[in-house]
Amino acid sequence: MKFTNRYTAIGHHLALHERLSLVAIGLAAHIQSLPEGACVSIRTLAGRFPEGEIRIAAALRELEEHGYLERYRERLPNGQVVTRTISRNNPEAYRDQGAEPDAEPVAEPDLVPEPEPELTPAVQHFLDIAMGQVAASAPPSRASEVAPEPEPEPEPDPEPEQDPDPEPPSGGGGGGGGAPVREAAPRSRRTASAQAAARARKAGGAKPKRQPPSAPPPAGPAAELLMSLREHDPRLLLSVADVHRLVPAVDEWFARGARPNAVRHTLTTLLPDHLAYPAGLLAYRLSALLPPPVPAAGVTGAGPIPMQNCDSCDHAFRAPEPGKCGGCRSQEERQAAA
Repeated sequence: MKFTNRYTAIGHHLALHERLSLVAIGLAAHIQSLPEGACVSIRTLAGRFPEGEIRIAAALRELEEHGYLERYRERLPNGQVVTRTISRNNPEAYRDQGAEPDAEPVAEPDLVPEPEPELTPAVQHFLDIAMGQVAASAPPSRASEVAPEPEPEPEPDPEPEQDPDPEPPSGGGGGGGGAPVREAAPRSRRTASAQAAARARKAGGAKPKRQPPSAPPPAGPAAELLMSLREHDPRLLLSVADVHRLVPAVDEWFARGARPNAVRHTLTTLLPDHLAYPAGLLAYRLSALLPPPVPAAGVTGAGPIPMQNCDSCDHAFRAPEPGKCGGCRSQEERQAAA
């Protein structure tokens, strides 16, 4: 039976291809059956077929390697970058003739080229690294573009010489004279010391941070329980800081009457397969599964209601105080209502 409409002709070189996968062959047949201008993006094809985006992307790469597809990026006049896909039903004929037999040339619109912006040395450096032209290194700073001559550091003010026998200031007795010159000397010394410290920091670099001393290992029943969890599961190996942080929570369990075996069972049962941060899991379980506190000593429940004998029928019933049972009280109410 010959088809007269709604059919697609596919060559044996595609249907019986020896190196293409079945997904790639079926995807090529689907693409060739689409009209010109149809969208064949990975997301569109994944929404059309049950195969996922990974398998469809692999099939498209197969078709592109064997010449059935050609994909390239194109910038539209509005600045948007899109991917164009060209489907070829006969790659052999295209390679032999150097052009698609059935394809018609498409005239590209004349676009006015926009002037390229000037790139700074730092941006040009990163572009060279991305293109593999230079090895990765620190980008040139903006200060290296124009290297001004360093200004000489101001010299500290010389300390004024002191007269061994200073004369009293003229201008009247009492405290009406000007301030003595010796008060300016400490300020000059501080300025010189600050400048010397700044020069030392520039020459020697940043001062290394002082490492805090390691905390001593914790002690007590709670700490011993936490440190013994790794014997149950090696993934529950805790650091000294984590043990210090979790000890108060375990002590709270002990204060509420929980036994060590009960706490250990709560922390080590039904652990997840992927345990990235054991201390976080233990902290969550100690907080979310905290048992209620033990009731205070001497506090008991109300107990059962005592037994009473009915004053009318002598039947036994439970009531906090002696009197009549419920049946007798109901009968008296009916008689009173009649």
